[in-house]
Amino acid sequence: VHLTRTQALEAIAHGIRVNAIGVGDVVTNILNHFLEDGREFLAEHGRNAPIGRAAWPRRGARFHVIERQMDSQTARQTGEKTGAGAVPAQQFAPAQRQQL
Repeated sequence: VHLTRTQALEAIAHGIRVNAIGVGDVVTNILNHFLEDGREFLAEHGRNAPIGRAAWPRRGARFHVIERQMDSQTARQTGEKTGAGAVPAQQFAPAQRQQL
């Protein structure tokens, strides 16, 4: 997220907007080759997120569709979200979670 912010601050002078989609853990079958039930692992891991749950593929797809509609000149850069600098959900009080 910090890299996205840095790029946005540098690019805005040229009329370029920079956005990121970081939905966190997404419940899919991607881990089923390594774990008996990868979907359940991802769902459980997502419960530690500030929002208290993992995302589902349709939710991320909705964000992407909205973002694609911004401009026909939109370029893409993909990367891995490592979670560096993330704050575990347990450090937030319930009222603080709703503000996120």
